[in-house]
Amino acid sequence: MEDSKDKAAFSTFCRQLSAAFRHDLIQRAEEKFFRSQLTSVSRLSPPDVVLFVAVASQLRQLLLKSERDAAACPGTLSETSVQNGCSEGAWCQLLQGKNIATVFFEPSTRTRCSFEAATLRLGGRVISCGDMQTNSSTKKGESLEDSIRMFAAYSDCIVLRHPEKGSMERATRALKDVRVGRPPCCLLSAGDGAGEHPTQALLDLLTVVQLRPRWWEAQLKKIEGDSSCIRDPNEKNNLVEHQPEATLRVAFVGDLKNGRTVHSLALLLSRFDCHLTAVSTEASALPASVAERVRENFKAQGLSGEERLICSSDFPEAIRTSDVLYMTRLQSERLDHPVVPTSGQQFPPSDYQLTRGLLEKHARPHLKVMHPLPRREEIAVDVDDTNHCAYFTQAENGLYMRMALLSVFLNRGTARMLLGQAS
Repeated sequence: MEDSKDKAAFSTFCRQLSAAFRHDLIQRAEEKFFRSQLTSVSRLSPPDVVLFVAVASQLRQLLLKSERDAAACPGTLSETSVQNGCSEGAWCQLLQGKNIATVFFEPSTRTRCSFEAATLRLGGRVISCGDMQTNSSTKKGESLEDSIRMFAAYSDCIVLRHPEKGSMERATRALKDVRVGRPPCCLLSAGDGAGEHPTQALLDLLTVVQLRPRWWEAQLKKIEGDSSCIRDPNEKNNLVEHQPEATLRVAFVGDLKNGRTVHSLALLLSRFDCHLTAVSTEASALPASVAERVRENFKAQGLSGEERLICSSDFPEAIRTSDVLYMTRLQSERLDHPVVPTSGQQFPPSDYQLTRGLLEKHARPHLKVMHPLPRREEIAVDVDDTNHCAYFTQAENGLYMRMALLSVFLNRGTARMLLGQAS
């Protein structure tokens, strides 16, 4: 059962940041991300991640407050105002006059709908193309590059999902020669085959921040110290608190070979001080290229890559030792041949199916279970009403993080509006 309490301390967490660091975040938003692209987590530094977590948390607070106010005073706001959460003022118009095209060559529910809901919440408009594979242009043989050029002419931002790894680089190149004399069209990756899913990684990290606030506070102190923006010089000797609540151990379980959400989140988390375990069968192991990049990220912090990323097949041990269990489904759409289980077989193997019984036997009380969804047999439904379940909150966080991404990429004043007044 997920915690339904309003996480007030988290929603105002940006007040923990020094004024100098908040100024740095505002500059990053205006100079690095405005009218730009996000196609890989490799572009994101730790301060960049702090920026998007801070903006998402502020937008979450504003939206939830507006909904509570509307519920407390029925009839005082127009239906449109209630739906758009406009009782708090200018934040709900951050995308006014902006068109966002959701261009999906693969099916999607959460990613596409959360991007579209985020656009509408912020006063923007949506050009929704949720099934490009059956659209006239694709059936007539139009290339990805030509489709991108067309949508760039109609919109301010393209949210693109494509089944081919490397498709985002093709789309980025196609955007270079369009919109002459007009502001650049943004590009946000919604997944490229078995490659990456950067916006999912950001919303996943937002969820981890909510679940492990003491760990995040320790990361903020470390980042601010590196940025020479520490609030109290005496804190420099205590950047990492040696307490269990200030550490993070995440275990990824399932089809790690083809799971792009795992690839992106592992790469993103490895930019911070944490421990990762990859739990899978040999056939579905984390790709060596991803594991190497993860270990290099740890080494860049002066940490042991071999100790910080461990590959294992011991699922019960991962349950016993982890703070967060990140479950994934079999990515059957990525397989060369359809998986047809024979009599008595299950996919995923029963050794990697999470049940209430396993949690009761092995899990510590604070363990939280995440999943990018949709889930299949890998998580039994009897886990849903336990205190370990966090995957529905995780899905909700997709709205807040994608509101943050769209507003930062399309409105130069977003970070200044939301972070500049924190005290």
